[in-house]
Amino acid sequence: MSSTESSCKPERPTITERLMFAVPTALIYGTILYFLIWVPKEPTIPFIAGLVFFPMAITSVVTILADPRGEGSTWRHIKIGWICITAFLVLSVIAFREGGICIVMASPFFYAGSALGSWLASLSLRKLRSKSVASCIVILPLVGLPGPSLVSAPQHDGQVQTVMIIDAPPEAVWKNTVEIPAIRPAERIWTFSHDIVGVPRPIGARIEGQGVGAVRHLRWTRGVTFEEVVTGWQQARSLAWNFRFGPKSIPDSVEGLT
Repeated sequence: MSSTESSCKPERPTITERLMFAVPTALIYGTILYFLIWVPKEPTIPFIAGLVFFPMAITSVVTILADPRGEGSTWRHIKIGWICITAFLVLSVIAFREGGICIVMASPFFYAGSALGSWLASLSLRKLRSKSVASCIVILPLVGLPGPSLVSAPQHDGQVQTVMIIDAPPEAVWKNTVEIPAIRPAERIWTFSHDIVGVPRPIGARIEGQGVGAVRHLRWTRGVTFEEVVTGWQQARSLAWNFRFGPKSIPDSVEGLT
């Protein structure tokens, strides 16, 4: 081949140029999947489609578009996938108003699924030389979407007991437990879960009535409100109740806690 013919041959895009197209495309595809998977209010959580296949699909798009010949290392694709997933998680907090607690709880699945998707897509491109096989990963969330509706969640009954010893007379503890007019911001201890992740915490409790049948009205941060209907009342000794949540008790931003 002559030098003239060689100079006329178009240059292949660099990895940076490919990523400038691949990453936005993957984020757009992820946004579409988000509205298909997470926005509909289903009775069951789309675990397979939403937490496993969802990140696999996003990072597969990045891998296919950024390295269609499968020339790059798998580890590089995994790192690029993690960057892309991180960008999407940040976007979900800003644009979709997802709660920080939801992101923290889902992130291990997202990063594991991202790595798996990058590895499978890279392996398909390098070993099988097939974009078709790699592209199958891209549509996995759509294939797995009907799964939760076909499987009923098992019923589970459990009990959690917490013991706390307070150095105060029973009457004093009772007085400051049954009703709490307001917890001032200065009285709230800084914690990672509350101040960084965004887990709601109590800021006040008001009670109506006394004895069995009384109702405690609780207010938590981030707009959480609910009631506790007293089912057991032993003055200065014990208090039992059943929770009662209304349709507006849990805002959408912290719905993952219910």
